[in-house]
Amino acid sequence: MTPPRFARNLAAVLLWELLWGFGNACTSSAIFVPFLSELAGSKRLVGTVGLTMLLGIPALVVSLWLAHRLRRGRLVTVAALWAAQVVGWIVLGAVLRTAHPPKDTIVSVVYASQSVFAFVAGVSMAPTYQLLTGVFGDRFGTAQGLQLLVRQISGVAGGLWAATALADDAFPRNFGTAFLVGGMALTVSNVALLFFAEPPLPPKAARPAPFLPAFVRTLKEARPVASLLWVIACAAFLVSAESLFVVSALERLKLGDAYAGVFASVTLAASGIGGAVAGWVGDRVGHARALVVALALQLVAFALVTKLGGLAQFYVALAITGFASAAMTIGLAGLTARLAPDGAQGAWMALMRWLTQLVSALATATAAFLADRVGYAVLFAACMLPVAGGMIAVVGVQARERERPRQTA
Repeated sequence: MTPPRFARNLAAVLLWELLWGFGNACTSSAIFVPFLSELAGSKRLVGTVGLTMLLGIPALVVSLWLAHRLRRGRLVTVAALWAAQVVGWIVLGAVLRTAHPPKDTIVSVVYASQSVFAFVAGVSMAPTYQLLTGVFGDRFGTAQGLQLLVRQISGVAGGLWAATALADDAFPRNFGTAFLVGGMALTVSNVALLFFAEPPLPPKAARPAPFLPAFVRTLKEARPVASLLWVIACAAFLVSAESLFVVSALERLKLGDAYAGVFASVTLAASGIGGAVAGWVGDRVGHARALVVALALQLVAFALVTKLGGLAQFYVALAITGFASAAMTIGLAGLTARLAPDGAQGAWMALMRWLTQLVSALATATAAFLADRVGYAVLFAACMLPVAGGMIAVVGVQARERERPRQTA
């Protein structure tokens, strides 16, 4: 990719992330999970709302079709999809801001808004990633890392603002303010997608073969690719358990709602650094190696929160898991793009997200149940097992990554 073209695309994606980061912090799991927990008085609602992510399964079919068939007007379509998926946060925030919304009404809006988010997010994945891998080519990991860094820097500001909003009003209006402003920021951010310089369309004869048959054939021929799916599943399980980090600290250390916003900012700051480092390092030494390091750091984070000794210890654990989670996300995205057949990167990455949503939905429900039944210490200690399994699975992927020729923009 020529420097001017790369610079234009990077500027567009960074503008998108600058606005998205603020809104994402206001609606992040560090704030949303404590809201659900306080609303229900237990983790049961956290688990059942998490099951809405299963809607990403039927959305995958639509997403793959869009990535394969969408030829022109892609930017407008992708921007519209990203705008549509976040409208639910605006609706939820508006309901919570009303005088005295009944609890049943709040719960119904929560389920409806999260269902829309999960489905539309699933539909948008394949065309979005096909666009990004096309415009950034071999520098995809670096671009992903930089955009995550900008998103999380902006997110730190959003998290601190949310902390102020959560402290200035009573429940549930305080959370309503955070969700409403966050949803509006997320909606406005999607305009930046229209400033991308799209890659030239390939000739009609060069269209990739149908994705699913090619994917099944690849799994039969290349065992390391199948190993990648186990790594993705492991990472998704870990992210679900991490969503309970903040609510566990709020309960075990007896902290107020405002700390949720502060914790969100710490997580976002650490993950921004982790994403930038993982993207740059992964493009140069291999994303599989970066994943091993990220999983090792995740082991340390779970060890620290298993027996929580105080607020300082939790900040350290939160920073480590933020760094490691972002490194895993960037590493998996870069590794998937490297292993995917040319022209099918978006479809493969949509499959990655589908598997992530499937495992996350089931893992969130399981983790929430275990937190109520056996406590946080047992839950976080048990999470060390899939971390170790993920590290073993990454070894099976390394050889395949080295064999894959590098893409050019």
